[in-house]
Amino acid sequence: MTLDGETAPRGGTVSIGANPTFDDVSDRRVEVHIHDFGGDLYGRSVAVEIVRLLRENSRLGGVGELTRKSAEDVRRSRAILSRLLVA
Repeated sequence: MTLDGETAPRGGTVSIGANPTFDDVSDRRVEVHIHDFGGDLYGRSVAVEIVRLLRENSRLGGVGELTRKSAEDVRRSRAILSRLLVA
C-alpha cells in the first residue's frame, strides 16, 4: 500500500467484509492496519493492493480471540510481505 502517491510500498494487513464476531456490525467494511505506522491518516489518500488471502472472515469467541487472531494475521502478513517487498 502507499500513502498520497508514495513510490515505496508499505506493508499492511487488510480486513474486508462484515464483522461476524459482533452481531451489531453487519455492514461490509475495509479495515487497514499499516505496519509500523503511527501517524494520522485523516485526509490522506491510501492505495491498497491485495497480495494474498490469509483467511476467510469467521465468527470468533469474542474480543480476546479476535485480538489473538488479528495479531497472528499481522505476523503472517509480515512474513509474506518480507519476501515480496524490497526495502
